[in-house]
Amino acid sequence: MLNNRRAIRRTALALAVVMTLSACAAGQNTATMTPAEQRLHQQAQDFNQTLTEGAVAGVVIGALLGAALGGRRGAAIGAGAGLATGLAAGYAVAKQKESFATEEARLDSMAADVKADNAKLQQMTVTARDVLAQDRDRIDQVQREMAAGRMNAAEAKRRLASVDNNVQFLTKTVENLKKKIGDYKEAAMEQRQKHVNTSAMETEIRQLEGQVSNLEMELAQLVTRRQITRIG
Repeated sequence: MLNNRRAIRRTALALAVVMTLSACAAGQNTATMTPAEQRLHQQAQDFNQTLTEGAVAGVVIGALLGAALGGRRGAAIGAGAGLATGLAAGYAVAKQKESFATEEARLDSMAADVKADNAKLQQMTVTARDVLAQDRDRIDQVQREMAAGRMNAAEAKRRLASVDNNVQFLTKTVENLKKKIGDYKEAAMEQRQKHVNTSAMETEIRQLEGQVSNLEMELAQLVTRRQITRIG
C-alpha cells in the first residue's frame, strides 16, 4: 500500500510539473491583451514551446515503458524519469538523430536553424519594444493619477498587473532563448570536435546572443521603472 501511494505521488508530481509548464506556455488570456501583446505572445511561441513539448513527451513515453516493465509503480517511476529526460534533451542530441549525407550538411542545417531564429527574434524584438513602451506609458499614467489623488493603491496595482504579466512573460522568454543559445553552442562545439568549420554557425550564434542581450537590457530598464513605483 505504501509503495502504491509513493507511486501515485511520483506520477502526480511529474504530471503537475508538466501542467505547470503548459500553463506557463499558454500564458494569460489573450482576450485581455492589447494587439501588440497578442502579437508578442504569438511571435515568442517558437522560443517557448520546445521545453514543454519535450517534458510532455518524456512523461508519456517514460510512463508507458515503466508500465510495461513494472506495472503501476513502474509507470510512476518511468514518468518521473521521462520528465527529467524530456527536460534535459537538447538540440545537439536531436540534430544528431537526423540523417545527413555529410557532417558539413548537418552543420549547414544547424546554421540555418540559428539564422531562422535570428530573423524571428528580430521581428519579436520590434513587437517587444512596442509592448515595453506601452508599459512605460501605463506606469506614468498610474503615477500621475495617484499623485493627483484620482487613484488608490489597490486600483493602481490592478492597472499595473498587465505590466507585471508582460515582465514575467518576457523574462521567461529570455531564459528560454539563453537555453537555446546554450544548445546551439553545444552543437557547434561537437561539430568542431569533428574538425568541421563552424564559423558561419558561430557568427549566427553571436548575432543571436547580441539580440537577446539587448532585449534583456531593455526589459531590465522597465523592471527598474516598475520597482520605482513601489506599488504591489
